[in-house]
Amino acid sequence: MKKNSTFFFDLMIQDPNKAKFLHPKMREQMTAVLHEAYKNNYLWLGFLEVDGVKTAASLNFDYGNKLWGYNSGVSQTYRELSPGWVLLAHTIQWCCDNNRYEFDFMRGDEDYKYRFGGVNRFVMRSKVSK
Repeated sequence: MKKNSTFFFDLMIQDPNKAKFLHPKMREQMTAVLHEAYKNNYLWLGFLEVDGVKTAASLNFDYGNKLWGYNSGVSQTYRELSPGWVLLAHTIQWCCDNNRYEFDFMRGDEDYKYRFGGVNRFVMRSKVSK
């Protein structure tokens, strides 16, 4: 598990925005979440390899008969092969083949989500007080 999470983070930080997001405290938090998800059989971490080299990663949670797409990473070296797109297509196909009723892209309005059929859902927060 530890080796795979390292591969995932290495791919994730190749995107400058994700590198900023994954500051040391966030990496520590994400590592803890990954380990708990793994222990409880909710972790779905997939990789796409080209010639034995991990070129794309997809971090998801398999919970409630649904796959929740949390984050991803792509090698800049292999970007022209679109490994992120290929892995996402295979991940969605896995959902269909394994009777998951939905792949949830979760929050964010990135263009690729709409290209794969994503629709907007709004996250609301409420505060209950006495």
